[in-house]
Amino acid sequence: MKIQAPFFARRIVHGIAILLLLGSWSSGRNADLILGSWLFPARQSTIEVYRENGQYFGRIVEVGAAYQHKLSGNRLLFTNLTFNGKEWSGGKLIHPSSGTHYDVAIQLTNSYTLNVTVYKGLRCFQKNYQLVRK
Repeated sequence: MKIQAPFFARRIVHGIAILLLLGSWSSGRNADLILGSWLFPARQSTIEVYRENGQYFGRIVEVGAAYQHKLSGNRLLFTNLTFNGKEWSGGKLIHPSSGTHYDVAIQLTNSYTLNVTVYKGLRCFQKNYQLVRK
C-alpha cells in the first residue's frame, strides 16, 4: 500500500524547492552588481570590474595625470574574487607598482559605492578604500 503525503505537505516541499532555486538565481544576480566602471578618487583612476568563469576581476583602465608615471592602463588590479552572498573575497589585490599580492574583500555598501578592504598579512592589518560608480 502506497501512503501519499497530504496535499499541503507536497505544496510546502514544492514551495521550498522554488524558494531555493530563486535564492540561488537572485544571489547570482546580486553578485553581478559589482560589474562596471568604478572611480578610485584617491588615485584619480578608473577600475573596470568584469566577470570571467564565475570569478570577478578588476583592471585599471584610466590613470590620473598625477600617477601616469607610476601606473599604466589596462593593468590587472585584483583577481579571482568570488561572491559569498555578502561580499566578494578569496582573491588577491596586486599592488600596481610593486606587484605585491594582498588578500582583498569588497563590499557593496550601496549601488554607487564599493568598500575595498586590503589585508596586509594578518587580518588586523588592513586598509580601506572607497570606489564610486562612474
